[in-house]
Amino acid sequence: MRKLLASLAILSMLVSCSIQKEMPIAKIDYIPVKVDIVKVSSLKRFTDLNGYIQPSEIVPIVIPPNQNIKKVHVEESSVVLKDDLLVSLDTNLLDKKIRSMLTQKNEIDKHLKNRKKDKSETNKSFFSIFSNTSQTEDVVDEVSKMNSNLLKSKQFEIASALEELKMLKEKSNIRTPINGVVTNIEVKENSIPNPTSPSLFVANLDTIEGVFLANQFQVQNIKSGQSVVIYIDGFKDEILSEVISVSSIPKAGTEMYEVKVRFNNNNINLRGGMKASATVITKLVDKALTVPVTSIFYIKNQPYVYKVVENRAIAQKVSLGIRQNEHYQITSGLKRGESIINDGKESVRDGDLVKIK
Repeated sequence: MRKLLASLAILSMLVSCSIQKEMPIAKIDYIPVKVDIVKVSSLKRFTDLNGYIQPSEIVPIVIPPNQNIKKVHVEESSVVLKDDLLVSLDTNLLDKKIRSMLTQKNEIDKHLKNRKKDKSETNKSFFSIFSNTSQTEDVVDEVSKMNSNLLKSKQFEIASALEELKMLKEKSNIRTPINGVVTNIEVKENSIPNPTSPSLFVANLDTIEGVFLANQFQVQNIKSGQSVVIYIDGFKDEILSEVISVSSIPKAGTEMYEVKVRFNNNNINLRGGMKASATVITKLVDKALTVPVTSIFYIKNQPYVYKVVENRAIAQKVSLGIRQNEHYQITSGLKRGESIINDGKESVRDGDLVKIK
């Protein structure tokens, strides 16, 4: 009987070992994922606006009244430098007056010169006439001075008039006070311009002003001094500038606010009225912790990421800062260099084993 029991025990052990050899060993399932590393970089928040460009300064050129236009030296869109001649006025009448004044001046100069030369002869004549007067010499001197003073007064009057006429003649050459481009020419040769309005304008293109429109939400984040990148339609180069002013009230009839920028015009082909767009950098964060936007998921509006810790996915609550393109700033919850799941986060749960692909 004992032998029978021993045999049955041995047989049971052999069967058990055989079954264990035939059964496969259970494998641990790892979920394949791709990860990104929490990095440090600079992020910018920006707002895109549309608008146009215009000259930073437009100077009206007014021609003195009742002046006949002799010649217009420029055309629409002519590029001019400061003091270049724009318009010449007819100076025939001025030239005639100047010649007349010069003749009078020369006659007086000649007469005064002769009086000085002949003074001794004149005095002798007066002495002989007033020989019986005790104050003969004093009378002669007084008369002589009086005549000379009258002539000198006339001489000064003519000199002043000549100076004024010469200034008028100089003003007959209308010159540009600034570098720029000529626009809106309203005068023609051999005509008298309208005295109540400018005859033409010179637009200063040394510097250009950009005018852009922001809605009531955009304008809240825009301030003077912020950096701006400007793009002009038809020009491939971008232009760097900054905000110089933000209107406090919307434009009449709209709910849009004007945002102005200014920049040096390195391309003389830029003209007022050209369409433009602007990217205003409303916030800049240096040394920001950043993660891809695709690594973020939400639970009841709370942002989370999955960190990978010892091959396990660990749900980590985070706080978000600004976003730039495909990256978010992380203000709390992560450290630089930590691994977070980017691709495959939909397949894992908190605590799952993961394998990095």
